[in-house]
Amino acid sequence: MKDVKETMRGILWLVGLISAVGVCVYYIVNGTFHPILILVLLICLYPWCEGFWNLFYYECSDNRNKRILKRILPKIGFSITYENEYEVVPPLLYIFVGNYKGEKFMIKVFKSFITVIDLPWYEIEETEYMLPILEATNEVNNSTGFLSMLIRSDVENKRCVYTAYQIVLPEYKPENHLENMLNEMLACKREFMETLKEKRAEESLPNRKIGFAFNDKNT
Repeated sequence: MKDVKETMRGILWLVGLISAVGVCVYYIVNGTFHPILILVLLICLYPWCEGFWNLFYYECSDNRNKRILKRILPKIGFSITYENEYEVVPPLLYIFVGNYKGEKFMIKVFKSFITVIDLPWYEIEETEYMLPILEATNEVNNSTGFLSMLIRSDVENKRCVYTAYQIVLPEYKPENHLENMLNEMLACKREFMETLKEKRAEESLPNRKIGFAFNDKNT
């Protein structure tokens, strides 16, 4: 409904402008042009331009990220398997789901930024010892800036590990930025698995202290 109202408003402003210009042209052709018509034309032109700006510029701005992603995702080897439009709060404009280098990603498109999620790629049993997993997650998160690893209980009796990255697409070569980000997300998975292996190895060492360090003489 809002889009229809905005479109009608734009059409009305366009009709008003054409009418004002037509009246001015008529009087000029008939030699009865009066300077006051310039003022009339400017009065009609200003609100129309404002309506045109709101209708077309902001509409293009709202869809900027979606249009860019539609153009650049195939270029970087991202195969889109699903896409759809949503309206929620905060305003989520679009969702892409697809595969990149054999991994499944979801891209949530907002007005001013996008959130890329590497969908669950590691499952943990609810009964599994969590300390090595949490330590590995923290180490990866501390070394990757805006990238975050998340652990959520999305499956019954299991915890799932995600990777998420939130960015603003740059104006210059956004495909390079997005491709580098996706590769960084894949690299962090390898880093996590290597770190987790190390932490589990440390757990198996005898006399490992967890929490506060104690003096060996008192233990």
